[in-house]
Amino acid sequence: MNDILQEDDLLVPSASLMELDLELKTHAVSNKDRITVFSNLAKIIPSNKILLLTPEIFEHAVRLAGKAKWRGVYFDTLIASTAIAYGIKEVITTDRKFEKFGLRFSF
Repeated sequence: MNDILQEDDLLVPSASLMELDLELKTHAVSNKDRITVFSNLAKIIPSNKILLLTPEIFEHAVRLAGKAKWRGVYFDTLIASTAIAYGIKEVITTDRKFEKFGLRFSF
């Protein structure tokens, strides 16, 4: 899947955008403000740098969930599975749990 990606690209899993929106909604951020957030993100993140979810990524995420016994595993496994599917070895996060999925992390 990573034949169009450059080694130094900064990429955003679509699951991360979904998680952000869920957090905003959960914390009662208004629709107007959510629109502003995503409008601003669209200006700084080109759509070709968004890694799309596929059925294979969901399948792999479900398999990874068996290795993850912490709260919030749903988005963590989707993000990890996305990275793995696109051949990405390192994620930008402060969350050390991604090591359990064989990924390096940095922040």
